[in-house]
Order: sequence, then structure tokens, then C-alpha cells
Amino acid sequence: MKTTMPECMDYIMVGESGDNNSGGNESEDMGKEERVRQVLGLLVESGLHLPPNVIFHNCKERGATFERRTVNRYLKELLQEGYVERVDGTDGFYRATTKGREYYFGDEK
Repeated sequence: MKTTMPECMDYIMVGESGDNNSGGNESEDMGKEERVRQVLGLLVESGLHLPPNVIFHNCKERGATFERRTVNRYLKELLQEGYVERVDGTDGFYRATTKGREYYFGDEK
């Protein structure tokens, strides 16, 4: 059974600020669901605690077509859904939750 992103991820939040390290406009090459999944996948597959700028850099290395500020929006959405969490005692690092790993691998019930 193929899962889809939660309904709250069907829209793009506006007004979220963040650094833009890439320049240019976001490309339509990747759909939003694929871009959000790439951000979550990086945290799930690496098992690491990462800040948004490192997530952005590594997603770009993997072929991402989105901008730096987009990572902040997607992390906020993933955080609200319980798929990622902020790491206590860090300056803005995130990690995948058990729910996030289950969703990523298609095990969410």
C-alpha cells in the first residue's frame, strides 16, 4: 500500500523566513511530496541529528531542486506531523522520530 503525505502537506506555508543559499527560483522538477520526502529521508537514512543548512546542502548533493528556505518550511510541517523532532540541547538540530521512520519506510498504520 502506497502512503501519501498528510493533508497538511498539500499546501506551502508562506511567510516563513530563512536563508537562501541557492539563488534562483524553485524548480517544478520535483513535486512537493517528493521534496518533503527527500528532507525526511535524509534524516531517516543518515540517523544523524542535523541542522537545516546541512540538510539543505546534502539534499542539493542528492539532486534536490528546492531552495534553502524551503527546508525550514518542510521541517516545520514534518515537526507538526510528528515525523521529526528538535534535538534538546542543540541549536536547531533535527532528527527523525520513530513515526517518521515508519512513515518513510511505509510501515505507518
